[in-house]
Amino acid sequence: MEATEKEYYVYGDNFGRGGQAVYRGLNLTPPPLVQKELLGETQWKSISKEVINQYAGSYIFLTVNKDLSGYEGDSIWKSLNAVRNGKVFELQEDRYWYFDPIAIVGQSQELADMIVQRNKESASQK
Repeated sequence: MEATEKEYYVYGDNFGRGGQAVYRGLNLTPPPLVQKELLGETQWKSISKEVINQYAGSYIFLTVNKDLSGYEGDSIWKSLNAVRNGKVFELQEDRYWYFDPIAIVGQSQELADMIVQRNKESASQK
């Protein structure tokens, strides 16, 4: 996903923003609506904040730019399972924009490391 001040963009498995790394590199399963709408010819979609829960999975990989802030305080955002369970990963936009083979391998490794680290942190807090 990508956040803007008024909406979110949701991406498929072949458009950049980490989609290839998440769905192809790590082989994570997309939420059903993402699977249905964004894994074919259409690889991105603008959605309103009100329907984000229909597109959010158990993990959220969110590309952000340095100028964006404040989405974390939104009540709809805070209600998402991934947010409540600490499974949101902010990705720097300029790092996850690309989707050449070398970038995808690097992104996949970086994402895997982030997930492992977050799971270790969660386990140590219990």
